[in-house]
Amino acid sequence: MVDDILAKRGGDPARSLRELAAGIPMGRLAHPAEVARCVHFLASDLASYVTGTNMSVDGGNDATAGPYP
Repeated sequence: MVDDILAKRGGDPARSLRELAAGIPMGRLAHPAEVARCVHFLASDLASYVTGTNMSVDGGNDATAGPYP
């Protein structure tokens, strides 16, 4: 996902990453393990009664109508 966003922005990738992270309410990008934990939960027996959901793993971006879709 990040590579696609950076490709559209062009310019200096490091600067684009900093700008991207600054626009997220938590002020940083997700670590892959944070996303993986959500996937692990949904695939586990702990989610055995979950039949469908939208789980935002976006550092609060969606809840605050942040700049990134």
